[in-house]
Amino acid sequence: GFPYSLVRLFGFPLASGPLREVRVFTSLTDQGKSVVNVAILSEDSSDKNDPRRLLVYQDVRDTRLDRQAFAVKKVELSSMQVFNYMDSQRRWTYQRTTPPADGE
Repeated sequence: GFPYSLVRLFGFPLASGPLREVRVFTSLTDQGKSVVNVAILSEDSSDKNDPRRLLVYQDVRDTRLDRQAFAVKKVELSSMQVFNYMDSQRRWTYQRTTPPADGE
């Protein structure tokens, strides 16, 4: 889907060198704020001064459970996805935010 397309877009420069490290942090809950954070550190073999490259993806969602007589639904109140790609000279950022639901 959409997040995969952005990871491919920002992740393409990572293919130019060896992968150093991948870190994944998650804090998932049924209600409240849930966080997924992925950081990928790689090298660019063509850059002799500072070969480090970093791609960070963060997804934060605020949800609640809506209990009805015969069903329990998970309602997403808001969400935010942020992509950051950094090299030795620049930082590119893409942020997508879904505003809080009406009445919240």
